[in-house]
Amino acid sequence: MTPVLPRLSLLFCVPLCAVLACNPQAASPPAQQVFEAPADSPAVPGAATATPAESPSNPADAAAAAPDAPAEDLALAAEPMKEGVETPFGLVPDMDKSSLSFVSTKNGGAEVGGTFAVILGGFDLDPQKLSATTGVLNVELDSVNTGLELRDTNIAETFFGRVVGKVVRSDVEFLALRPEVEALPVGGKTTADVDLRINLRGSGNLASAKVELARTSELVWTMTTLEPVVLSISELGMQGRADSLKERCGHASIEDKVTISAQILLSPPQ
Repeated sequence: MTPVLPRLSLLFCVPLCAVLACNPQAASPPAQQVFEAPADSPAVPGAATATPAESPSNPADAAAAAPDAPAEDLALAAEPMKEGVETPFGLVPDMDKSSLSFVSTKNGGAEVGGTFAVILGGFDLDPQKLSATTGVLNVELDSVNTGLELRDTNIAETFFGRVVGKVVRSDVEFLALRPEVEALPVGGKTTADVDLRINLRGSGNLASAKVELARTSELVWTMTTLEPVVLSISELGMQGRADSLKERCGHASIEDKVTISAQILLSPPQ
């Protein structure tokens, strides 16, 4: 029998996404604090990591290499596919195909963008009943990459509380998917509104997104945000950390708004 996830939310996340731009300017880091996804976070079917360096060609191999991927995920690769029922799909570990990016603003208008190098993800998806789609993304927040190493270190340590030997992450749950059409044939696509819950620092914050869902082949799907998801640093409970980051980097200001975009390729574990 194919495992079915508990009902979750959509793909972005997005999480977690209150990443802030920081100038390449050294300063003494404040006291560090680790915040991780709750211990009872939803399991991730077919989990795999997306990294900017070499990625395994097999999503199941990537899951085996990820320290936080549950061992039972690997068993999904051996499950037979069943027609007309929910099927587990894993995020394809290639940053050219699966990515989560953000844009934040500092000093009254200077935009800084970046990505998260490590993403885990899994969905249960029935091509004949898209509204029943469930899924979860796990984003490793300290894998933030803005293209400037010192800035990444400042953000990871001060804003996300990175500590050596710990994984700082956020879970993005897909609570509800409302597609324009309920079923998609191969080659079809549709738009959908998605309700999300971003689990950060032990609390759940609600968000919404508009996405395009496309079925590019029998067992390959893509999900893409049609417009950036807007998150609030203060509503995520991260204002104190943003203030500490501003002080460490010598910024005049860091805006409360952060936008997130996602492009995800989904395929069953091999």
